[in-house]
Amino acid sequence: MESVYPTIDVAVQNRLDHYLGPIASRFMSPLLLWQLKPRLAMSASDLRPLDRIATVGCPIFVISGENDRHTTRQDTIVLYSRARTPKRMWLVPKAGHVDLHVAATAEYESRVLSFFEETVANNRTE
Repeated sequence: MESVYPTIDVAVQNRLDHYLGPIASRFMSPLLLWQLKPRLAMSASDLRPLDRIATVGCPIFVISGENDRHTTRQDTIVLYSRARTPKRMWLVPKAGHVDLHVAATAEYESRVLSFFEETVANNRTE
């Protein structure tokens, strides 16, 4: 999982705080979230990875950028804490929201491949 928000409420709040400031986001967030139902036929309660991650039945690698303003370090830690084992987390130094691979190309590839190799190997022995 890469740069995944814990809840849509948090994702909207983080973005509005960043672009408009906390005062504006306090008023804009409910309006934007209200639009989910008529526009997408879902509610904010349907978009809560935090509530569902514990039901995932496979190994999880949670990756996010240390400088991500959209999915913060704390958002990533909270999501990771709810995941079942086996799990792994990596906060990519100097990376934002969408530049994780660019920020650490060789290490990114090494970590992701290592994770896949380890989890596939473990699943073959079980």
